[in-house]
Amino acid sequence: RALVRGGPVRPLAHVLLVTVDALRADRIGRVVQGRSLTPHLDAMDRDTVIFDRAITQAPHSSYAISSLHTGEYLHETIPLGQRQPLPTLADTLRARGFNTIGLYTNGIFFTEGERLFAYRDSRYGFARASHVDHDARAQTDAAITELDDAARRGGPTFLWVHYFDVHAPYWGRGDTPEARYDDAVRRVDAEVARLLAHARRVLPGDLVFALTADHGEEFGEHGGVYHGSTLYEEQLRVPLRIMVPGVPGRRVPTEVCAQLVDLAPTLAALVGVEPPMSMRGRDLRRWMVDGANPADAPPAFAAVNSRRAVIRWPWKFVVDTTYGVEELIELQSDPLERRNRAADAPGPRGELRAMLGAWIAGMSAQSADGEVLARGRLGDRGVIPALITLAEDRREPSARRVEALDLLSRFRSLGPGDFLVPLMRDGDPRVRAMAALVSGNARDPRAVATLREVVVGEDPALRARAGIALGNLGDPAGLDALTDAMFSRDEETSVEAVKALGELRDPRGVDPLLRVLADDHLRYRAVFALGQIGDARAYPRVMDVASHDDTEDARANGILALGMLRDARAREFLEGRVRADDHADYAAAALAALAALPGALPWFDARRYER
Repeated sequence: RALVRGGPVRPLAHVLLVTVDALRADRIGRVVQGRSLTPHLDAMDRDTVIFDRAITQAPHSSYAISSLHTGEYLHETIPLGQRQPLPTLADTLRARGFNTIGLYTNGIFFTEGERLFAYRDSRYGFARASHVDHDARAQTDAAITELDDAARRGGPTFLWVHYFDVHAPYWGRGDTPEARYDDAVRRVDAEVARLLAHARRVLPGDLVFALTADHGEEFGEHGGVYHGSTLYEEQLRVPLRIMVPGVPGRRVPTEVCAQLVDLAPTLAALVGVEPPMSMRGRDLRRWMVDGANPADAPPAFAAVNSRRAVIRWPWKFVVDTTYGVEELIELQSDPLERRNRAADAPGPRGELRAMLGAWIAGMSAQSADGEVLARGRLGDRGVIPALITLAEDRREPSARRVEALDLLSRFRSLGPGDFLVPLMRDGDPRVRAMAALVSGNARDPRAVATLREVVVGEDPALRARAGIALGNLGDPAGLDALTDAMFSRDEETSVEAVKALGELRDPRGVDPLLRVLADDHLRYRAVFALGQIGDARAYPRVMDVASHDDTEDARANGILALGMLRDARAREFLEGRVRADDHADYAAAALAALAALPGALPWFDARRYER
């Protein structure tokens, strides 16, 4: 029971870790229609250490959960090619004699899961794992069975249970997505309480309990829905609650920003197990008891796509490293994150920018290929000049020059560059091909001739990228490669191919796009591309998506596509969507679609829709 290195220790206590997919931090204790969404968790407050501010490392389940178990910033280190897989919390505890059990869905690997197959295939190091897609009640029943079995085997137990009910399409009841979300939160709250009560009954000795989420969920706060698109608080913040026998409940002030990468080393240390050196997260135990100064809290870091953020209360600094756009938010006075202070607060901006740069450089410095290429892999546009120099230097190995050009191709705002013209005549065919791709991505017509050579070459990856570049340039020579690229196993390639096919507006793209509509990942892009092509053959399928699809972005794009098809058969449906009061986004899309159809709108009164 002694405090070791400034934090509590319960040697070889049992560990129950609960994660709730897409659970926003503000839903715990939230009162809706006169009652809390989480009465059972609320009742535990007196015995719970509650971190007022905790963030995910990336608002995608795949990266967030994998980072939680490894204590590593995988969104950054995987693109750098650093060693995988890393030791997980389950690996670490199993080596000390713990029963390790994980109950979760493989749906957590939905986004960029191909980069994380090492963790999927190793089951995060759990000796026992189940991936059945249960609702909350069935998941708790399965966990109770595992607890009973672990109790019979004896010894300390580490059980991780992941609840999926709060993830879209939200396994709750209600008239709106948010109402269904809140109802799902209520259900999970009751099941977590049932699970914890059973664990306490059957597992002898101390039990450490932790609850968190992989990310939050947006309901239009910044113009979007779902998650995985921004680093605003509704997607970034997660709950973090830890109960340790003998440790009184307290709220850790918001100045201390905990991270998901901190949880694995903290739980290991709480049960007296030394965390692996590979865990970059911090041991949070010092903040779980009185005495630590909140002002000493280190910064926290997060990322999504090409955006990276550093948080040190009360400031959050976000930079899009690919486009060079910066945002500085003072969270205390602007909790809704409406005002960008980057222009009028140079002091905090400079300080946080330096912290973020040091964080990126610290991980990049571990790359065997050098810091320039490493920072380029992380999308840092600050190394664009150095990448150009590297690509032009014929003394450099061909592989390094090719990668430098490959990295330059990712900077979408990189305009046409004269430096690429001689490189498209380089003696190395790989350099020529990659220079053409960079130039094509910049919509430079000087790349067309070389791209036409690449698109019929032997390398399927280069053919796909050349087809996308030609499609964006409006050249049909890449149509076959573009069609093949839509069915790539790489999601980013598929998405870019669908977009490029829409830009090409070639009627030959209709049939493959109709096939792509069956893909849940691509349907919202494909239906819009069908609208861009404007071929009447697509009308029945586009109408079906616009009328019945389960996802909001696909339906909204389907409604817009009906207008782009300019088919008068859609008028009655679109007018009905405008007049309906149930969904403002659909109404707005329908108005835009109607405006594209021939004919006037005699019934339309703009005053009704003013806001």
